[in-house]
Amino acid sequence: MMDKLGIHINASTGSAEHFNLCCDCRSFLSKCKILRLALANNLYRGTLPNQFADLTWVEEKVCALYCITVHVTCLFQSSDPAQPRVFHGNTCAHEMNTVSTVTVLPRTPSDVNAFLSIVFIGPEKFDPKRMGMLFHVCRQKIWSFLMWLHHHNALYAQIPLDSSIVSLYPDDGPIPGLADCVIEDHELNANFVFEEETAGFGKHLAGLFTSNAAEGEQMVMIEKMGVSDPESDKLTGQSFVASAIRNLLPKDTAESRPDLVIHNSG
Repeated sequence: MMDKLGIHINASTGSAEHFNLCCDCRSFLSKCKILRLALANNLYRGTLPNQFADLTWVEEKVCALYCITVHVTCLFQSSDPAQPRVFHGNTCAHEMNTVSTVTVLPRTPSDVNAFLSIVFIGPEKFDPKRMGMLFHVCRQKIWSFLMWLHHHNALYAQIPLDSSIVSLYPDDGPIPGLADCVIEDHELNANFVFEEETAGFGKHLAGLFTSNAAEGEQMVMIEKMGVSDPESDKLTGQSFVASAIRNLLPKDTAESRPDLVIHNSG
């Protein structure tokens, strides 16, 4: 399926005259390979209604048929007594060795919590209610989303939906049982550890934002990262070198991707 803006129609005949292709699509087609986002890959599931545009990642996890990643969040609380509601840190998604497949939806809170782990460093005790939208779920939104999937997605058509499980979630709040997923450390200096772990050419963006937070303002700034091969046993060193060399080759001037990205360089 192509975007209609990339199809040029002949005004006299009404038929397609030529197509515009991006560099990635052209590369796949020239090698007689299926495009990554082609309909033949069964990855396209249509467009979600606007009412589901603000689904949180935890709500998506609750409704997922398959789960293949665990999420580890390292969260730092501001050491400034005037900013007890300011937090920053990062979340890493690690691939699991097994795939969790459901037979009934939604997933229970204990099931979802099994994929979550939080390392909290700060002077106060971890409070899920202060996390803003980070681990937020809404009972009605979860049920509405599942009902929509049941009627519009073939993969969900035969999956039983249990309303008693939905009742385990709050009307509007953090996922139940989140506190059991937390490892707390109140002895370490959160600012010192954060500065040490994010040391670079410039100051980390989180430091710039949190230093300007108003007194009493709630702020949760999380950097999200994905880890596909944490043990370096799936991707060979040759693959890494080949990828690095490929990035050094001259590219089309229309290519918008940078040659090099320096993380946290300011």
